[in-house]
Amino acid sequence: MQNEVDLELSYGPVNILFMGTYPPRDCGIATFTRDLASSIEKKFFPSIKSKILAVNEKDSDFYDYPEEVIHKINEKDIQDYVEIAKKINEDNDINFVCIQHEYGIFGGEYGSYLIEFLKRVKKPIIVTLHTVKDNPDEKRKKVTQEIAKYSDAIVVLINLSKNLLERKYEIDADKIYVIPHGIHHVDFIHPPTEKKFFNTNGKVILSTFGLLGAKTKGLDYTINALADLVKDYPNLVYAIIGTVHPNVIKEHTNCMESLKKRVKELGLENNVIFIEEYLELDELLNSLIETDIYLTPFVEKDRKSSGTLSYAMGCGRICISTPFYFAEDLIEDNDDGILVEFEDSKGFVDAIRKVLEDPKFKKEMEQKAYKKTRPMVWESVAEDYLKLYEKINEK
Repeated sequence: MQNEVDLELSYGPVNILFMGTYPPRDCGIATFTRDLASSIEKKFFPSIKSKILAVNEKDSDFYDYPEEVIHKINEKDIQDYVEIAKKINEDNDINFVCIQHEYGIFGGEYGSYLIEFLKRVKKPIIVTLHTVKDNPDEKRKKVTQEIAKYSDAIVVLINLSKNLLERKYEIDADKIYVIPHGIHHVDFIHPPTEKKFFNTNGKVILSTFGLLGAKTKGLDYTINALADLVKDYPNLVYAIIGTVHPNVIKEHTNCMESLKKRVKELGLENNVIFIEEYLELDELLNSLIETDIYLTPFVEKDRKSSGTLSYAMGCGRICISTPFYFAEDLIEDNDDGILVEFEDSKGFVDAIRKVLEDPKFKKEMEQKAYKKTRPMVWESVAEDYLKLYEKINEK
């Protein structure tokens, strides 16, 4: 609580404007923006108050936003960025701006319209980069450099991203900070036998949640693995939770259908369930608490953020994952999780068998995953962001 007192004495009330996509828009960045904003306000209220600048898709103004959303911006309208920046400068109730960045949610090539906003805002700015590509082309590199130039601090989620920004994007190391992906606190329990969320009893639940993309995020490999496993473990149920990502739904409406077709071909209709919803937080956490083994079979190495993996480990679940960068950073193989090679159905078979055949090993891994992720709870992440604000405010 010392931080609250110091902030109030030093600055008076601090009002943060969070910029990013925001619920009810279905988007991982939207969830992150909400969770970060609410956790900061909850921990530091009334010294800190959070307001939202919501980024909308082109020509969409149909979201029923909550009252904390005080501004909206059309991602494709560059003039919107200029006008909103002017309003922020004129609003004495806004002390600093915290932006959740993904290249695809802002207009212009690689989201370059955001730079016009950053150039004009006269308040301290922190930008969290959720994506840092290994080998940027010159345009992406230039856009990222400009974002850093007009920001007071850049936040990334893992050390590898910081190193890449220094080496390949040539951004000053003193401007880059690592703050982990936040997770929600839940009490630790081993997965219960009765699965109320999944409406079943005595089943072993495997699950994956999130928004699906064009390439099914590797789910075909885990479905193929299940075909082998159910011969010995007929009580296995694989829950695939989520819908097709809004950004690709028009181009890839057959994504979910291709998975369902594969399930039918393998005769797994009784062992795979599709929950085609973007779950509310309570439902999501309940689904993870009831999950026995969580799977992230992503096929791209260059992923440096994963809210799904963070949330699952934060609930004390064993995670079996391909070794994309974020997973390698978070999981210690065969200690608090298991890493499996990309596009390797047999690897998932072997890893799942290893867990199911050794209940003691399973319980130990659950406890280690839970313990390891305690520094990632949103309350701690909120403190990290406020400490960073204090640091840049003192310059």
